[in-house]
Amino acid sequence: AIDRDHSFYELEVELYTEAKSNLLRDLQDSPLNETQTLVEVSTGVWRLSASVKRTVQLRTWLLALGAQAKVCAPKEIRNDLVSYLSTMQQNYS
Repeated sequence: AIDRDHSFYELEVELYTEAKSNLLRDLQDSPLNETQTLVEVSTGVWRLSASVKRTVQLRTWLLALGAQAKVCAPKEIRNDLVSYLSTMQQNYS
């Protein structure tokens, strides 16, 4: 389903990291795209927003962030991650 979906989604991700982290520096130097915003919402919590497509590359990047990130929206992308992780967990049961 991911590869066949050509719609754009308003991604919102909470990032849990220090203000001077490499992740924040990388996102500031190389944004996801021109729609990206990155705002500190509280100490150590940042809100990343961008208009994105549901791609395998996006899923892989979000998974690589691990516990440092939480997809808040949209539910389609959040559900993609949950489904993928559930399948992965079954492989280790």
